[in-house]
Amino acid sequence: GSRFIPIYGKKPFLADWPNVATNRIETLNLWAETFNGCNWGVVLGNGRFVLDVDGDSGRATLEQLKREHGTLPATLIVRTGRKEDSFHYYFNYPSELTIGNCKLGPGLEIKGSGGQCAFPPSIHPDTGNEYRFLSYGPVVDAPQWLMQLIQKAPQSTVISTHYLFPIPTNLEKNYAAKALREDSAKLAALIHGNGRNDALNRIAFTLATMVSPGWIDRATVEAALMEASDKNGHIAKHG
Repeated sequence: GSRFIPIYGKKPFLADWPNVATNRIETLNLWAETFNGCNWGVVLGNGRFVLDVDGDSGRATLEQLKREHGTLPATLIVRTGRKEDSFHYYFNYPSELTIGNCKLGPGLEIKGSGGQCAFPPSIHPDTGNEYRFLSYGPVVDAPQWLMQLIQKAPQSTVISTHYLFPIPTNLEKNYAAKALREDSAKLAALIHGNGRNDALNRIAFTLATMVSPGWIDRATVEAALMEASDKNGHIAKHG
């Protein structure tokens, strides 16, 4: 199934997003708490790509290709938050193939391996409009004519590193520092039999997602959690 990541606008919060993306409800709920109000991105590749139709030019290109090659089957379609006439068509393809990112014409792109797309109910960072489902149908196999066009086009599977935060902002650093203070205090106050072990695992995972993009350093987190675990008796009991 599809794997998701939390994103800020269109930018992944997590530096290692291609590998940590998941469809586990427990992890997604934890990310929703950690990155409150975040957008959601669906990671592409490994058998799934998006046909990105951008505005009037994209629609005109797609209509021309359909007249030349054939129709598109009914599949999952998302209306993007950018423009009223911009859409994401989701398609499956044989997983043994590699489908990267490429252009099929003006306003028409394929997003595959190395990419991710904002997914409903995300909000477009420029327009404030919500991504919405235009069709709820299941994702189906791409038609043969579309696959042939994609395979003829120059492709890139390079991960879109421009989405990452190269230098953490003060806002992000302050957010991580506040999270560490609050979570450490909660952990220190827990006693045996009151969910102490689960809390430690949950807090450590949450803070690790902030270490990855450089919002806070690992040594600081480890020292704070060690101190909290000493105060609540976890170290004395388990070492």
